[in-house]
Amino acid sequence: MRLRPDAPALDASSAGASGRKRIFYPGGGVFEGDLSDGYWHGAGKLRFDSGEIYVGSFRNERMHGKGKFVDTQGNAFEGRFVDGIPHGEGQHIFENGELYHGGYERGVFHGTGSYSWPDGRRYMGDFRQGKIHGRGRFTYKNGDYYDGGWDQEEMHGQGIKREGE
Repeated sequence: MRLRPDAPALDASSAGASGRKRIFYPGGGVFEGDLSDGYWHGAGKLRFDSGEIYVGSFRNERMHGKGKFVDTQGNAFEGRFVDGIPHGEGQHIFENGELYHGGYERGVFHGTGSYSWPDGRRYMGDFRQGKIHGRGRFTYKNGDYYDGGWDQEEMHGQGIKREGE
C-alpha cells in the first residue's frame, strides 16, 4: 500500500483559485474539493491516475488530518495523516483480511495496537517501528496464548504461556 502518493501538479486553471473546485489532470487523476490560493487545502477527494483514492482533509497539497486512502489492491488505511503520512491513531485493512488498529508514527505501526489475522490469530500490545515490540499478548487460533515481553517480534523476557486446556 502506497501511503505517500505523489500528487499531480496543479494545472494552470487552478492557479490562485479558492473555494470548491474539480480539477482534471492529463494522466486521468481528479481532485474535487477545497482550494486555497490554488492549493488543495480543506476537505476533498483525490483519485490518482493509478486508481488509488483518498477522501479526507488536505493541507498545502498533502493528505493532512482525518482521511481514508484505498489502493488498487483493496488495502485501506483510515485515520490521521500528517504531511501525507499516517501518524496518530488509525486502522489498516489489508486485502488479505488482516487488520491493524492502533498507533502510527511516520507511516508505521507504533505505540499500542491490535493486529488480527483471518485464521483467528491476534496480537494486542505494543509496537515499535512497525514490529511487535514491548509487552503484549499473542493468541493462537486454538486459544493458546503468550502474554509477556517481545523484542523485534520474538518472545523475550518474562511472560506467561498457556497451552492446551
